[in-house]
Amino acid sequence: MKLNSVKTAINWSLTSLALVGFIFLSNPLLSQKGNKNQTNDNEKNNNNLVKNGSFENLINKKPKKLGGISTLDGWFSATGVKADTYRDDTKTPTDSKERSLIGSPQNTFGFEEPYDGMCYVGISAYLTGKNQNARSFLTGELTTKLTKNKTYCVEFWISLAEGSKFACNNIGAKFDQKQPDEKSDKQLMKGNVDVLHPENKIFNSANGWFKICGTYLAKGGEEYISIGNFKTNAETGYEPFKKSKQAKATAIQSAYYYIDNVIVREQFTDFESYLKANEIDISVLSEDEESEERGKFSKIEPCTCFTKAIIDTDSNYSNLTYQKEFIVEDMKADEKIKNYQVFFSAGSAALTNEANITIEEIANILKANPSFKLKIVGHSDTVEYQMSKINKPEYIDVDKKRAESVKEKLISLGVKNMISTDSQAAKIESDFVSGEADEKEIDWAKNRRVEFVVEKK
Repeated sequence: MKLNSVKTAINWSLTSLALVGFIFLSNPLLSQKGNKNQTNDNEKNNNNLVKNGSFENLINKKPKKLGGISTLDGWFSATGVKADTYRDDTKTPTDSKERSLIGSPQNTFGFEEPYDGMCYVGISAYLTGKNQNARSFLTGELTTKLTKNKTYCVEFWISLAEGSKFACNNIGAKFDQKQPDEKSDKQLMKGNVDVLHPENKIFNSANGWFKICGTYLAKGGEEYISIGNFKTNAETGYEPFKKSKQAKATAIQSAYYYIDNVIVREQFTDFESYLKANEIDISVLSEDEESEERGKFSKIEPCTCFTKAIIDTDSNYSNLTYQKEFIVEDMKADEKIKNYQVFFSAGSAALTNEANITIEEIANILKANPSFKLKIVGHSDTVEYQMSKINKPEYIDVDKKRAESVKEKLISLGVKNMISTDSQAAKIESDFVSGEADEKEIDWAKNRRVEFVVEKK
């Protein structure tokens, strides 16, 4: 489609167009406040190989002071400096400001809601002077050994504590076949690291959680994952950090980070690798069985840190709403409905004038065919999906909201047919194909839509 013809069919403003670009996780746009009610990522990723990945399970008692990592099931610190554990059900002595030392969301080093559940941990990733080697590391057990030459997705979330005097980079993960211990303490500082964020920038925001992730090709037999800064001070980028005047936090001469929700899961590069890993012979599957397996594969989250994000100050990467002319002449009633689509603006489930016209035409067809069952399928574009994963409110479940919005409109128009809704997010960039910026803008707009599926009794 030529750009000139696209302009006649699309309402957009080039002057307000904000292109998606590379920005680092230190940008507040990528921050997320925790939510105790959100679904546990370990439950969603029931193939997580990390034991107690969200730090909820205790061995037998709650921590009572800093350095309480040993109270967590499956976690410990191999070095002399122990990681800290924070919980919202911990009753501990408070200081003069009535602040719990190891509580959450408020604790001695700052305020942060857990990314998931009610717990998180804390480590010192960078110190200066005589204390520069007094970092703390976090080591967790895997539920099974990693398999040689298999690729795994590694994810965890970090947040800079408000009391930190510094911020740094190099926060990553490494795997071991044997359990690290005090004797292997110095090995942690030799610079070996298996997973870093692809941009490895200085993580300098104390307002929300940021995901670090990457893939790891297993050597075979790894049973432990360690998290921290494994580089020397000379190899580490850092900068001073000054807490806000409103922050209630004890200053700590460190780049101190909270950590939550650690996940290691097998990563599949394509459908064939998924079949091979699950020992499925596609040649013996029926069409329905193959379709079911493809459905399972499509629901596996991509291993991405979302380094691309919206860059304008209004968190609005697009003012474009796609629209096209629907030609439904000489079509049967059900084919007409299937041909229609409803389009939306970025981060919105609000119906445009064009959308209302389309829905009214669909309503008239349904009223004339009361036996039709209608399924409304809402879609979101790639950027919307990415932003929903870091809990930007306007993008969360926007695909579902679009389907529900159309359903409510149909019901308000007097449609009594059986109506159901479904949703499908565009998870990866291959869900759109254009390479030029303005063409991507159009493709994203095409993905922000609702489609219709008709079943005749």
